[in-house]
Order: sequence, then C-alpha cells, then structure tokens
Amino acid sequence: MATIPTDRNPDSTLAFLRAGYRFIGQRCERYGTDIFQTRLLLEPTICVRGRAAAELFYDADRFVREGAMPARGKRTLTGRGGRGHPLRRTAAGPRGGPEPDAGAAGQRLRGHRRAARPLSLPAGPAPG
Repeated sequence: MATIPTDRNPDSTLAFLRAGYRFIGQRCERYGTDIFQTRLLLEPTICVRGRAAAELFYDADRFVREGAMPARGKRTLTGRGGRGHPLRRTAAGPRGGPEPDAGAAGQRLRGHRRAARPLSLPAGPAPG
C-alpha cells in the first residue's frame, strides 16, 4: 500500500484559511498526488480531490450525513429537509461529462421552480 504524503507543517489551519478553496488543489500539486495528510485545528486531516474522491463521499454506505450539519447550516445550504442541493445539482446537469446545453438545463430549472412551494410570510411587523 502506498504511503500518504504528510504536510511538513505542524498545523495548516492558517494556510487553509488564506488559500480557501485552492488549499487542497495547491497541496496536491505540490505533492504530486490526489491525497495528502495535514493538521487542521491540530487534528489529523486527510484531504482528497478528484473523481474517485467525489464518488467516495457520495457513497451512502460509507458516510452518514444525517446529523452531520447543524440545523441552521442545513437550512441555509441545502434548503428545508435537505432537498435543495440535489435539486440544484439536477438543474445544473451532470458533472464530469459534456456540458449540458442551456436549453435542457433551463427546462429542468423551470420545472423545479414550478414544483417549489411559494414562500409565505405572516403579515405585520417583523418580530424583534
């Protein structure tokens, strides 16, 4: 079994915060691999990228998502009940293949918008 490259820094939290989204890609390029180990907030962390990594994370038999995200974040990022993300992915089209044409994506998005319930807010002043 191959050894996973390990970042030399005792902790990479600041580098992660500075680089943001680019952090994993930059380190993978540095180590010439799609996987490496580092420390974030002093905790050992394995970072991965690529198609195989994405397939691993979407495998429901390997990861339990229920309860993994705080309720506020879940409502914000995925919509009520966690249904928002799969709908957005469907509207955007398949990943890793040819780009969908704008007409097909637009039709899917319009279909999802029609299926969504309208937001209704109570009348009167905002609670404060």
